[in-house]
Amino acid sequence: MYERWVRGGAAIKEVEVEDRDTYGVCPVCYRELRTIGGFGCDRCGRGVCRDCIRKYKDEYLCLQCTTQLSEEEQKKVESADELVNPLPYAFRRTFLWWAVLVLLVAPIMLSAAWFFYTAGSMLEASIVIIVLILLTWYWNNETARWI
Repeated sequence: MYERWVRGGAAIKEVEVEDRDTYGVCPVCYRELRTIGGFGCDRCGRGVCRDCIRKYKDEYLCLQCTTQLSEEEQKKVESADELVNPLPYAFRRTFLWWAVLVLLVAPIMLSAAWFFYTAGSMLEASIVIIVLILLTWYWNNETARWI
């Protein structure tokens, strides 16, 4: 136990949360939770087996238990998503747009600028380069919003 001091000098004694044994017997099917891999709440110490938790979640679990259960399920979904797709969707879409810009649009526009430059038309060549710079700037701003 430890003491916490509050205003006025009064000491409030609080009990530290012990490491509770979250295993035991399932209150629904009375099977041993340690052997069947049940769910044990870290906050209140209750335990329910994984088969019964889906059916009787509202009856046997408190708010703390349901919060912990939803956190565990969210972690499982996130880890499964990372295994399927290691890169997030926005990054893949951004990479695709930059690949299109670098591999298709930029070479065509640079070759057009080179054509105008060798033909002696500096105005058209500079316009093509300016359009390429503006297009790159626009693409950068669009893809930055996706991330």
